[in-house]
Amino acid sequence: RYKTIIPNEHSRVVLPDVDSDPLNSYINANYIRGYEGEPRAYIATQGAMAHTVMDFWRMIWFEKCPIIVMITKLK
Repeated sequence: RYKTIIPNEHSRVVLPDVDSDPLNSYINANYIRGYEGEPRAYIATQGAMAHTVMDFWRMIWFEKCPIIVMITKLK
């Protein structure tokens, strides 16, 4: 979405390989530590665009995210 906002390498979410293409493992998302120190309590990511929506849902599926919170306008 924004080319100047990139994930921190030390805590970025890496998607599992689907077809041996290393570019398929990238999503602009980071794990965030929880209140009690758990290292992967939350995930912060930018809103999905038309060409990244499948990656977004793949991340949700593989990370077993039970809740999605959107803090931007829905278009």
